[in-house]
Parts: sequence; C-alpha cells; structure tokens
Amino acid sequence: MDSSGNERVNMNRKFRSRLRDLLDENQCSQALLARSAGVSPAVISKYLNDVDKEPLFHIVAKIAQYFDVSPEWLGGMSDVKNPFQKGTITDIYFRLSNTGKNELYNYGEY
Repeated sequence: MDSSGNERVNMNRKFRSRLRDLLDENQCSQALLARSAGVSPAVISKYLNDVDKEPLFHIVAKIAQYFDVSPEWLGGMSDVKNPFQKGTITDIYFRLSNTGKNELYNYGEY
C-alpha cells in the first residue's frame, strides 16, 4: 500500500473512533444522528463498523455541524478539535489539508 493509501486508512480509523466518541460523549443515538444528518441509520452503522466504508465529505460536514466540531478534525485530517465554522466554499477548501483537497477533487471527477 502506498503512502496515500496508508493515510486514507488512518483517516478512516480516526473518523470511526471520533464518531463513536462523539456519540458516547453526547449520549446521542445512531438513529438521532442519522435523522439530523439526513441519512439512514444504516449509513451511520456502516461508518462505525465497516473498515472499508469511506465517509462522504458532505455527510462528514453534516455530522461535524451537528456535534459542533470541524469536519477536518472529525474526518481525521487534523488533530485540532476546533468548533464547526460555516464559511464560503473557498474558505472551506483552503482549510483542507492537501489530502482533503485531493479527495474533493477526486469526488468532483467521479
């Protein structure tokens, strides 16, 4: 596995761990989070339990907003747990790590 593959695996591991911690800390059910994020409970369950399930950026952003944490931290791109900040798309883009920018670009290419 190349370095970008290892980084992606590490980010996904952090995301699963941080999501589980946020659910526990806030005594929030998966069903309530799913409703708030506009996804099915199965999506949240897969994010928590399926190591191969990669979270979609827009869902990470909705979850981050719900818990008032930065999407970069929740998604494993940063170890700084800042509050959620609304901003323009360019503000958000420039706050992303290089990996995050590549992910967004690849999503757009998809």
